[in-house]
Amino acid sequence: MLRTELEDILDKVAQRQFEPIMPDGFRFPTSEWNKHQFFLATKPGLYDLLAYAYVNQAHRVNQIWDWRRGIANTENIGASVDDDLDEVEEAATHAIAALDKIIAESQP
Repeated sequence: MLRTELEDILDKVAQRQFEPIMPDGFRFPTSEWNKHQFFLATKPGLYDLLAYAYVNQAHRVNQIWDWRRGIANTENIGASVDDDLDEVEEAATHAIAALDKIIAESQP
């Protein structure tokens, strides 16, 4: 489920190229991170990659969007180059690769 959620983050980043306006409530998903972060803490290397993708990137951008919505005079806001979506995309891509590696190593 973590991988699926990270792929959703990548899809949402890609959507911003075609539709820069984000309706009220548009966010990057983080529920799987919230659900599994304590288990992931037992896997330090994986935890670091996923924490960076979720906390340092996706969650940070969610906070930026929440702040911008708070000061906007409309329900919808637009994506901005200052949102650092390239960094979100890169971090999610690295996290997916790490998960794929673990999955491949665990298969006989």
